[in-house]
Amino acid sequence: MDVKTAFFHGDLDEEIYMTQPYGFKVAEKEEMVCKLEKSLYGLKQSPRQWYKQFDKFMIGPSKSQTEIAKLKTQLNKEFEIKDLGEAKKILGMEISRDKKLGRLCLSQKEYLRKVLKRFGMNKKSKPVSTPLAPHFKLGASMSPKDDAEREYMSKVMYASVVGSLMNAMVCTRPDILEAVGVVSRYMHDLGKDYWQAVKWILRYILNTVGDLDKRRSTTGYVFTFAKAPVSWKSTLQSTVTLSTTEAEYMTVTEAVKEVIWLQGLLGELGMEQKHIKVHCDSQSAIHLAKNQLTVIAGVDLNHADIAGYLPVELGLLTDLALLHINSNRFFGIIPKTFSKLTLLHELDVINNRFVGPFPKVVISIPSLKYLDLRCNNFEGKLPSELFKKDLDALFLNNNRSVSNIPETFGSSPTSIIVVANNRLSGCIPNSIGKIQNMNLGNVTVLDIASNTFEGVLAKTFKGLGKIEELDVTNNMLTGFVSDEVCRKDIVVDDVRNCLPDRPKQKPAKECQQVVSRPVECGRSKCGGGQALLKPQPPKPKLPPTPKPTDDDDPYDQSPIKRQQPPLPPKQSTPPVVKPPIHSPPPPVSSPPPPVRSPPPPVQSPPPLVYSPPLPKPPPPAPRKEVVLPPNIRFKYSSPPPPKFPGY
Repeated sequence: MDVKTAFFHGDLDEEIYMTQPYGFKVAEKEEMVCKLEKSLYGLKQSPRQWYKQFDKFMIGPSKSQTEIAKLKTQLNKEFEIKDLGEAKKILGMEISRDKKLGRLCLSQKEYLRKVLKRFGMNKKSKPVSTPLAPHFKLGASMSPKDDAEREYMSKVMYASVVGSLMNAMVCTRPDILEAVGVVSRYMHDLGKDYWQAVKWILRYILNTVGDLDKRRSTTGYVFTFAKAPVSWKSTLQSTVTLSTTEAEYMTVTEAVKEVIWLQGLLGELGMEQKHIKVHCDSQSAIHLAKNQLTVIAGVDLNHADIAGYLPVELGLLTDLALLHINSNRFFGIIPKTFSKLTLLHELDVINNRFVGPFPKVVISIPSLKYLDLRCNNFEGKLPSELFKKDLDALFLNNNRSVSNIPETFGSSPTSIIVVANNRLSGCIPNSIGKIQNMNLGNVTVLDIASNTFEGVLAKTFKGLGKIEELDVTNNMLTGFVSDEVCRKDIVVDDVRNCLPDRPKQKPAKECQQVVSRPVECGRSKCGGGQALLKPQPPKPKLPPTPKPTDDDDPYDQSPIKRQQPPLPPKQSTPPVVKPPIHSPPPPVSSPPPPVRSPPPPVQSPPPLVYSPPLPKPPPPAPRKEVVLPPNIRFKYSSPPPPKFPGY
C-alpha cells in the first residue's frame, strides 16, 4: 500500500510557524507568518505524526482476506492510496519471499552496486576479505599534513560515502557496523588515511565471488627460474570453495603439484633442485598447511552450492557446536560419526538431497537442541526415541516419512514441532490429550499440515494450553471445533479437513469415508484397531441379474447347454404305456423331458417314427427329422438361414 503525500496527513501537537512561501504572499500582509495545522516534509516530527495518524487504523495482524479488504476500504476513505500488491522493494531494500519455507529475506544488491559505481569501485578494484585492516590507526589527531592534502580531501565525497555505507549498515549489512562506526566518528579536517579506510570498506563490499555465473574462485601461480617465468597458470577452480582460506589452500595444492613435476623435469636435465619455495599471501592457508588449526567451533556453509557426501571426518571435530549446511546439494546419509559430536548444539541440513530412513544418529547427540531436517528425502517411520529427546525446535516437514506418529509424541518437551508435508497417517497419538502426564503441553507451535491424520479435532488438541500457532491444514480430521481449540489468543489453520462447522473444508464426497466411519482416537492406539462411533448402514440388496441362456443365440449349434424348444400345450393325459421296440415315441402332448435328458433308448437300426403332432399354430420355420446314431445326444434345431443351403 502506498499513501500519496503521507506526511501531509499528520496532525501537529506543537505550534509551528513558517514564513510565507515564495509566490504565495498575501498582499499588505507580507510581515505575517503562517501557522501550520498539518506536518510538512522536512519537519523532524513529520514521520512520528504520520505513524500516530496511521496507528488509529492498525489494531492487530489478521490472516482474514475479508478483514484486510475492509481495512483497505476504510483507508481509502481517509487517504489517497494505491494498492501495489506484495512489497518487492522499499527504501533500496529488495524483498524476497519463500512461502514454502516461511522465509522473508532482505538484500541491497542493486543499491550497493550503484554505490560502488558512483564512487569509482569497478572490476579493476582489488577486493579484500575484512571490513577494516589492522594497519589503519585512526584518531582525531590524523588531520591533513599540508595544504596539498587538505585540498585533496576537500574534493573527495567523504561524507556521501559514509552516509551510503551507514544506510547499508542499518538495513542489511551488520558486518560493517564496527568499520563504519570508526570512519564516521570524525567528519571534518581529516587526512588521507581516513579516505583510504573508507575505500577499504568499499573494496570489502566488492569482495563477492569472483565468477558470478558459477561462483568459483581462480587458481593462479607462476614459477620463475633465473628470474624468468618458466611455468604459470590461471584458471577457474573445478569446485565451489567454502571460504577464501579454502580457495587459497586449493591454489597452493595445485602449485605444489606443479613443483613435483618441475623437480622431475629439472632432474632429468641434470639440474636437480632439492628445495623449491612456494610463497602464499594467505596467512590462514599457511596455518592450515602447517596444521596449526586445532579448534573449529562452528561451520556455516549455507547457500554455498556444494555437492557431494558429508565426509565421515566431520565426526572428528569434537569441539563443533554449530553445523549449518542448508541450501546446498549434499546427498547420501548423515554419517554415523556424528555421534561423536558431543558439543553439537544446532544441526541444520535443510534443503539438501539426503535420503534413507530417519537418521537415528542425531538422537544420540547429547547436546543437540535445534534439529532442522526440512526439505530432504528422508523416509520411513519416525523413531519413538525422537520425541523423548529434549529439543527446543524440531523441523521434519517436506520429507517422505510414512506410517503413524509414535505414542511418545505427547511426551515431547519440544516447543516447536513441524511435521507438515509428509505421508503420515492414522490418529494423533492418544498421549497428546493426557494433560497430567504430558510435556507437550508446553508446545507453542505445532504444524501437522498436509498429511492424512484422522480423529476428532476437539478431543485431540484440547490439552495444548500454551499453544500459539496450530496448523492442521489438509488432513482428515472430523468433529466440531470447540472453544478450547479455537481460542482468541492462538492462530488456528484448519482448512481442507472434514469439520462441519468450519469454512473451506474438503468436499463431502471426499469426506464420506471418515464421516460415515469416524475414528475415536481415545479408544485406540495409532496403527491398532479403530473403534467406530456408529455402525455403517447396510447397503440395500440389488435384484439378481438374469443369466443369459443359449436360446438367446438362434445360431448357436453347440450340442450341450441347449433347452428343448417349447412344446404345444397338452390336450389330454393318456395313460403311460411302455412302447415296444418299434413303437413310436411318447405323444407330443406328454410333458417335455428335462433340458439335458437323454433321448429314448434305441435298440434297433430302423429309424424312429414319430406320431403326427396335434393341430397347432404354424411354426416360424419347418423342422426336419433328425436321425441320431446310438449313444449320442439329440436336439431339435431350427433350419439354417436360406443363404446357407445344404448346411
